[in-house]
Amino acid sequence: MSQRSQRKEEHLALAKMFFNSNKDNDFNHVHLIRPALPESAVSRDSISTEMFGHTISAPFFINAMTGGSDTSYTINQRLAKAAAAENIPMALGSASILEKEIDQIKSFEVARQENPDGLIFANVNPTTDPEEPSQPDTDGYTSKSRLKEQTTNINLNKCKFNNLKYPNENGGAILI
Repeated sequence: MSQRSQRKEEHLALAKMFFNSNKDNDFNHVHLIRPALPESAVSRDSISTEMFGHTISAPFFINAMTGGSDTSYTINQRLAKAAAAENIPMALGSASILEKEIDQIKSFEVARQENPDGLIFANVNPTTDPEEPSQPDTDGYTSKSRLKEQTTNINLNKCKFNNLKYPNENGGAILI
């Protein structure tokens, strides 16, 4: 297992170790007192909406979780099945590993296999060059052509990207 894949596995192990199903969450503190937009035409029967040309069941999506390791294959498979069953979009975990390790593509491709018609977001970091194709695999495909995503989610992580070309006064990055 590569060092990058091992790091992905460690992230998953930490998430599992610190998960507490009894922990309070912010949704427990949300109380809707009155309609915020009473003049809007919101159906009480459906919260479906359109996103990137897809009609989805709800204006929610499964946020980028994982990818790039053996364990993440199973997680992405299960999440994609859930997204397909509920007709909601899914964002894949960071695909930056594919720039160096194209053999990890299977842990991302499984989402499209399990949800062939669903709305899937690729997830990249701000240093990913959109013009430069990813490293071809043994079949000659690049990760961009194999993921078959409809849109891209850009992961902004201040801790990782303090040295970007356009720092702001707080040390973070500004995308232009």
